[in-house]
Amino acid sequence: MKKMLSVLLAGAVLAGAPLFAPGAAGMAARPYETLLNPASEVLAASIDQSTLTYDVSRFQLPEGARSLVVVEGFAVNGGRDTYREGYVSDPGRWNRARVTAFYRDSDGSAWIPVVQSAAVMGWSGMSNARHSGDGSTPIGLFKMDTPFGRRPAESGFPENYQEIMIADHNQYWSDETNCLEVNGDFSVQSGERLYEDWAKGIYSYCLNSGYNKNNAVPGSGSALFLHCTKEGKPSTAGCVAMEEEAMKAILRLYALGPAYVAQAPAGTFEGIYGAYSETGQSPAGEFPASSLSLPETPLTVLY
Repeated sequence: MKKMLSVLLAGAVLAGAPLFAPGAAGMAARPYETLLNPASEVLAASIDQSTLTYDVSRFQLPEGARSLVVVEGFAVNGGRDTYREGYVSDPGRWNRARVTAFYRDSDGSAWIPVVQSAAVMGWSGMSNARHSGDGSTPIGLFKMDTPFGRRPAESGFPENYQEIMIADHNQYWSDETNCLEVNGDFSVQSGERLYEDWAKGIYSYCLNSGYNKNNAVPGSGSALFLHCTKEGKPSTAGCVAMEEEAMKAILRLYALGPAYVAQAPAGTFEGIYGAYSETGQSPAGEFPASSLSLPETPLTVLY
């Protein structure tokens, strides 16, 4: 798949327009809020919204929401057996998704798309009635939490980002509490041991989606993250896996204030707009799997 990375770093130029005004004192002092000015037509025009299968203005979020990540699930092309192959060279067998992250400044202006990436979703697609082990990505509108990763924090990352200290062997994601826990007693580490080699790369940078907070409904699943993907990855066990640069950008957005995620099959967001759940539960209703193919989606990070 053709990829294009558009990263606007300090002093960069987008479409011929300087990111910083001439004579600005100390570029490093400029906050991300300035970089992501909702009034900027340049930013608004930089990610093509014509093929999005939802209207971002219709999502009903708590007051003060600053960022929203929307995950569209496309056709389910491969099941459990494809997932177990690990590396699949043919993208036609991947369960494709598209991640678009939006930012809204504190003045409440319109949502501006600032990050977009192709991604993969669960090996069985998306579901609003998932249970542990069914391989589905949960449908719903949730508040994200718990930024963490196996690599050190970078500039602009959340203050509460937790680096996984691999040598300590004591950090794990509990399937009993659906939270990141720290305990060196292996006998109580029931869940995903984040320090193990299998997590290398994909858990370089992560955010918890907020689904099923604190395991409010036992048996419906835990450890449903947004995280990095790797070459040839055809699907996940229920998470959403995207390009590493996109995942890092979403962590920087998370640092700016309350961040949310909306997940549904492409074209079924009508049942999601008003479905925000503080406990991270999926809404009722019918959400048929999409038959659409992922449009060309170049990796785009606009700051």
